[in-house]
Parts: sequence; structure tokens; C-alpha cells
Amino acid sequence: EFDGESGLAATAGDDSTVKVWQVRNGKLNHVATDPTAHTDGVRGLLLDGSSGKLVSAGDNGLLKLWKIETGAMALVSTKEAAHKGVVFTLQFDRADFLGQQSGMLLSSGMDGVIRGWRLTENGELESANLSMQDDHQDGILVLQYSAETGVVLSAGIDGIIQAWQLEGDKFCLLATSTEAHSGWIR
Repeated sequence: EFDGESGLAATAGDDSTVKVWQVRNGKLNHVATDPTAHTDGVRGLLLDGSSGKLVSAGDNGLLKLWKIETGAMALVSTKEAAHKGVVFTLQFDRADFLGQQSGMLLSSGMDGVIRGWRLTENGELESANLSMQDDHQDGILVLQYSAETGVVLSAGIDGIIQAWQLEGDKFCLLATSTEAHSGWIR
């Protein structure tokens, strides 16, 4: 994950480690590491360099919100069982969610469900209690979100692409392509 405005980058992998880097003057400098960020692999990252916040998603369904500080990553909030199994992808409107503590973070995973999250006044992640009809049959690997239009695109293991309209607390299915690909969509 890379935030071009701040020059901050975040990386993660199967070793459960999350690292933050600074790209400056043609160099990649290490900023912070949490070697035990998750108990297993990390699949998803979202970074907002201007607010110094990072969200990580793990193989065990866990979401974590971090504050990036010089030389350290401070854990702000943990959401256990955000999904049943692996969380593959995260999306949000950068200006709304992390920068101004409003708006919505969306996550998807192996359970084939899109979930919404909001920040409380004390910076904790809480469920936005969104309902969804016609979930994907398998895991969702791709998620794109336009806060301006409220449209969410999802695609995944089932080879299906779906377009959703976020209306209040519901995802309303707009369109589906059941034969988009003959396998996983990334």
C-alpha cells in the first residue's frame, strides 16, 4: 500500500509482520515495524499517510487500526471476527474515513460478504451494521468503492462481478456478470 502524497508505504505478508516505509529523496527508509501485528498472514492493508493511520487485515478474520509514529506503530483498535476466515481486501474514502473520522471502511473476505465499519469518537472500529443480499458464493478478492456515487464493485473466487449501490444501511444489487471470468478474479 502506498500513499503518494505523504510518501509512506506499508507492506505485510505471511510472516504476520506489518512494516511502514518512507520514500524520500530517492531512498526507501524504514519507519516502523510490528513483528507480531497478526497471529498469522496479513492479506489487506489500507494506509492514509496524512492522518498517519493504517488498517491491516489478517488470515484469521481480524482487522486492526494503527497509528503510525516515528519508530513505532501504536495499536488503536482491534476488531475480532470481522469476517469468517481470511479478510482479503479493504476499501475506504481516504478523506472521509481515516482523515476526518467519518465515512466508511469496507472489508471483504473468504466468507463472500462485504462488511462496513465506522470510527467511533474515540477512534475505535465499530460495525456499520450494513445488510447485504445475494452474497458471493465464494470469497471476495476484489473490492472497489466510490464514496461519491455509493457504488461498490466486488469480484472473486466464483468468477462473478457484482455492482452494488450503498443506500443507507443496505447494499442493493445493481448488476451482475456471472461469466466475467472462468476462475478467480483479482
